[in-house]
Amino acid sequence: MTTDRPRIAATLIMRNEARCIARCLDSVRPYVDAMVVLDTGSTDDSVAIARACGAQVHHLDWPGDFSAARNHVLALADADRPD
Repeated sequence: MTTDRPRIAATLIMRNEARCIARCLDSVRPYVDAMVVLDTGSTDDSVAIARACGAQVHHLDWPGDFSAARNHVLALADADRPD
């Protein structure tokens, strides 16, 4: 019997989260197949930390609209989508 398990990705939008991004990614890692981070202009070590935690990191200048950033990172995630 084969069980098809959906592919799950954690998607995060961040900017200057060096203080807590590792803790956040570490907390979701056991439950997801991928971690996709959208950086919106960090000037600290957030990007390097996220990569060191195994996240795919992408960049987008802050569009001034959370929903635009959310839709962008969701489009980057290689995960199953509900029907």
